Order: sequence, then C-alpha cells, then structure tokens
Amino acid sequence: MNKKALSPIISVILIILVGVILITMFLTWSKEYYNNQLNNTTEQLKQASGIECANSKLRVSSCSFDSFTKELSLFLINDSQIRYFDFTLTIEGVDQTSQEPVRLYGIFKNILQPGEFINLVTDSNFLVLDSSGNYENIDLNNISLINLSNGACKNQNFVLVCSVD
Repeated sequence: MNKKALSPIISVILIILVGVILITMFLTWSKEYYNNQLNNTTEQLKQASGIECANSKLRVSSCSFDSFTKELSLFLINDSQIRYFDFTLTIEGVDQTSQEPVRLYGIFKNILQPGEFINLVTDSNFLVLDSSGNYENIDLNNISLINLSNGACKNQNFVLVCSVD
C-alpha cells in the first residue's frame, strides 16, 4: 500500500469532520438564538395586544412635588406579572409670573419587573422629550394635567393628583 496516497485521504476526512462539527455548532447556536427571539416577540405581542394589560395591577402609591426644586416624585408598585418600561410623563400648567402655558413631556427609561416597586424622580433618570414655557416657573398649585403612561400597556394612563411638599 502506498503511504503517500493514504495521507490525502486522511486529510480530506479530517477536513470533512471539522466542517461537520462546525456546522453542527452553528446550527445549535442559531436554533437557540431564534427560539429566544421568538419567545421575546411572543411576550411583546401579548403585551401589545392588551391581553395581559387587562389584568394590570400597577399602582401609583404616592405622587408629590418638591415646592423648592419643582421635582416630581412618583412611587410605583407592580402587583402584576407585567414587565413595565418606558414610563412617559406629561405635566401641563401655567407660568406663575407670565400666566403662559407650560408643558413638559418626557420619559423615564426605568424597567419595573413583576412584584417590584420603584421611585421615579424627574431630576434623575428623566429624559425631557418636549417642553414649552419655563418649567422652573410653573405654578404648582395651578397644574392642569399630570399624566403617566408606559410602554408595556400603551392604553393604560394615570391622571395624577400630586401633593406639594
């Protein structure tokens, strides 16, 4: 038997074996990745369709303004199985000196997991998306609207009445 002819055959077999192993590893990884993506999409579709939001148990335990800093503090409790995110806040009122309308619209990028609670404060983790008027001069005793919504249950809105401390 020719030993030189045997070496190329072994090389081809090893190359094919390594190729099969790499393909198997890639297919296993891709199957797991796409199953995870499918599960995430299914969860988001459930929340978007409002099926889970019908049993929503998000509570606003407290809402208060700091009279000096105009900072709004919200304490939220999640008693449901929904993962809440992207809390949007709208505050409308009037400027205490010019009586012009004041509007502040922004988002808290926090996530509230099932069974957890969170304190949202406008001076931290709050991104202002739109504003008109001078918010620093807003008359806290003459606020016409405080609205809180979230990204998980888009049709769920809280119209808040907050104390001034």
